[in-house]
Amino acid sequence: MDNEILDSTLTALINAANEGNTRAQFELGERYRLGHGVGRNKSTANSWYEVAARNGNTDAAYRLGIGRLSKAKNALGYYNAVGWIKLAAEARHTEAQLCLGWCYQRGIGVEEDHVLAVDYYELAAVAGNPAAQYNLGQCYQAGIGVAQDDRKAREYFELAANQGFAKAQLNLGKFYAEGISTSQNSDRAMHWYREAAKQGNAKAQFNLALMLMGAVAVEQSDTEALGWLKLAAEQNYAQAQMLLATVYLRGLGVEPDKSQAVTWLRRAADNGYAKAQYRLARMLQTESNNDDAKGEAHELFLAAARGGHAKAQYRLGREVFEPRKLTEGEAFKWLKRAAKNGHVAGQYYLAASYHKGIATEIDRQAAYQWFSIAARNGYTKAKELARKLETKLPADVVAEAALEVVKFFDRPASKQSE
Repeated sequence: MDNEILDSTLTALINAANEGNTRAQFELGERYRLGHGVGRNKSTANSWYEVAARNGNTDAAYRLGIGRLSKAKNALGYYNAVGWIKLAAEARHTEAQLCLGWCYQRGIGVEEDHVLAVDYYELAAVAGNPAAQYNLGQCYQAGIGVAQDDRKAREYFELAANQGFAKAQLNLGKFYAEGISTSQNSDRAMHWYREAAKQGNAKAQFNLALMLMGAVAVEQSDTEALGWLKLAAEQNYAQAQMLLATVYLRGLGVEPDKSQAVTWLRRAADNGYAKAQYRLARMLQTESNNDDAKGEAHELFLAAARGGHAKAQYRLGREVFEPRKLTEGEAFKWLKRAAKNGHVAGQYYLAASYHKGIATEIDRQAAYQWFSIAARNGYTKAKELARKLETKLPADVVAEAALEVVKFFDRPASKQSE
């Protein structure tokens, strides 16, 4: 379209807008927002959106609302933004219904109300909005605003997945892979993972690679698996980077390449992935006598420990008995965290610390408690020490410690040492 036609079209649009045509007013807002035929000007765009919205144009009300929502800095700003979105939603604008459901789910600009969130998701989902169908599926899967129902979750994920919504395709792949509310079906799982992977979903690419590498009984394809794994890794998906490092380190379907392995391991570690930080730290510590490398290894152990990695926590905690870089108090803190995080040796040595008064005050009750926990987790030495302590402690102390042991094993499953 040449400039003369553009100018005449713009002139006609402005004239129509000035005469009260709400569609023209909205279109002018779009042009100024996107810079189509005019210079980009958000202020002018918002002015036209507001004129159109006040005249009843729901597209303009929605656009005005989400624009203000993205810039809101306080409760009043959020409230005013959601007011425009609500106006559009009540006029059956499906994108506004989806957005309003999101606001109610998170309490943004309105009082948090999961039931109302589901109501608005349902309105948009029935109208065919795939993002609303996906969100509704998540609500049913997690029991947010509705009774938990995996079957209904799968039905909504299927509706969205069939419209090409990648996150729904990923979730549907997981349902088929794990047999959630349906028969386990590896072929269907791979189909949906592949559909999401083709759209660039990194987690789907990773899951598809795992299945192709033989994690389940399907026809293996190392070449295709490596291709998907690299795509996920290039998107900074840390688990993919970690697995890719393992592939190169062990030569799984490729020639072993330690340099590539270290590169990908370092990228995963830089992304904050605790497992990668721990493994890289181990490599640096065992394969180099360089002080700088050992210093980096220590920092990586610390990073992994802060990320909840039980083995890293235990390794630092052992400095209670073998001092290196940490103070006794710091080492004891990590030993305690490792024990609470399910590291069995950490539980035993924490008990030993309490028993002997190493880095802490002697506490026979705590010692008995942690020896008992380690014993129940299969640590042979702990069983005998717990038995001996039990004969020396008052019955009420033993009972109290035993209650703490029961509480420990009754808590929600925590990450065990990996």
